[in-house]
Amino acid sequence: MNCQKSIAALLLAMFGLMACSSTDSEEEFLYRTDEFGNRYSPALLSGVVEYMPTMKPESVRIVVADASLNPKDSFEVSPESRERGSFAFSIPEQDYEYPYLKFVLVFPSEKKSKMEFSQYARLRSQDYNVNLQFYGALISGRIETLVQKEKFSFDEAETKAYEELEKELGVSLDGPKYNPFRDRNYWGDPGLYDMLPYVVCRHEISDSAFYSDYKEFRESFAKKGTISESIKARAADAWLSTFKLQSDSTQLYPFESKTRDTSSCLRFIDTTFFEWAYGLDASWANRDSVQIKNKSSEYNGRMLIYEKANITGTREGWRLRTLLEDTIGTCSYSRFELMEWNASAYYCGVAKLGWEKLDDIDTIMNLKYYLTCRRDRDSYGFVGSFNDSLYVCSCKSDEACGWSKVKEDYETTEIDSLSVNVMASIRFGVCRDHYNEKQMLDSIMLRCDGNKWRMVDSLSYYMGICDNNSNITDYAKMPNGDYYKCRTFGGKEWERCTPLEANGVPCNSDNRNTYKEYEGRNYYCSNEKWTEVTEE
Repeated sequence: MNCQKSIAALLLAMFGLMACSSTDSEEEFLYRTDEFGNRYSPALLSGVVEYMPTMKPESVRIVVADASLNPKDSFEVSPESRERGSFAFSIPEQDYEYPYLKFVLVFPSEKKSKMEFSQYARLRSQDYNVNLQFYGALISGRIETLVQKEKFSFDEAETKAYEELEKELGVSLDGPKYNPFRDRNYWGDPGLYDMLPYVVCRHEISDSAFYSDYKEFRESFAKKGTISESIKARAADAWLSTFKLQSDSTQLYPFESKTRDTSSCLRFIDTTFFEWAYGLDASWANRDSVQIKNKSSEYNGRMLIYEKANITGTREGWRLRTLLEDTIGTCSYSRFELMEWNASAYYCGVAKLGWEKLDDIDTIMNLKYYLTCRRDRDSYGFVGSFNDSLYVCSCKSDEACGWSKVKEDYETTEIDSLSVNVMASIRFGVCRDHYNEKQMLDSIMLRCDGNKWRMVDSLSYYMGICDNNSNITDYAKMPNGDYYKCRTFGGKEWERCTPLEANGVPCNSDNRNTYKEYEGRNYYCSNEKWTEVTEE
């Protein structure tokens, strides 16, 4: 075989071109080698596109570049769909003048526009497979800077760029050039994993936001290999703005997303991500709440809270406390309460996530006073207040009861428990705020008892209502000096007694057949009972 003399000159170049001929007139191309002596051309090139499954590339433009990454030649291929959402392409054996390749992935976007993501790779053999993923697109600008401006070799630049990206993202990428896209662990549990850069570039918002953020990230990272605090905070803000309170009858998902990224199992707040994005203290994940303190965030000053469910089998986790909760308090999963604020009623019920605004007055009053309006002793005629107005539980029939607003000029000719309670509530305020107080409604004696103003006799008016369920007898004194007792264990009526009994002096064997004077009166002990007697 006779080698051509013209080939010899090429041996002095960085990349060697080996050729020979089988006849005097024909040349046979053999291979090219890089500066390390590795044969890289002609090459059988193949590749896999490992972006998130919902992103489907239309084409791959392959640009051949020199050692300074200046483009020299290009061609285009169409990837084909594979299992699990990835795409692949294969190029028949052909010659590549340089081993440096730039892969430009073209994806469809909104309104018939396109998104292009570039990644560099180097041919290292004559049968080479490249793994194209979003990490590579993020560092492509940084590789250009290191090679073209800081005079790094391609291998040095690629290694440094990946190391810088790992440091800035706060994760170990674990060989992204070789691994498939991953959004769950070995056991199938969903997580952030390779969705991280998509979250950083706000993929959940829209294609336009995602592509704009990618270009900003690529340009910013290209300069110094760092990620700005504003980009981090913006990414976390987007996550919080798109993750809403979601729940169903059996599971608690206080932090579930309903965005475009749900298809890749991105559902729950990742504590490590928010620690990284907002600069939170590393111990925050072990607490019940944490305040966001990041001036670059629109949520600066807001609270992240841990939602804990006291129901077996439900999921727990972090969520953003709502603005309403910042004002009237957290509506936790196990809380039961009605709150009034700004002339409205809000209800937090067990297994509800977030405050529910109520408009139905029957629902509001029943929840506020823990009763159901019906014709019974406790609720019928009950008067409560809401939004500076009084409402009374009244019934048109046994089956038709409800809350009605009390008119300010309320008048009635019928004196019964309902009308008395209404009139007293208008004049003195609802009984609930005046427990056990006594009032005179014209000539009617009233006592606040059981959340109602009730008509009472003079004994109950002056001494309180006799309703004793304890094991201690109650004693009281009327204005005229007479003493009364309310018996233990179910006493309902006041009974006259002596001041000696009321003041703890028993009529027993120690005092049998004796006289005692108290408050100017004389008493005689006989048959275990004090009896008032005259001086004689």
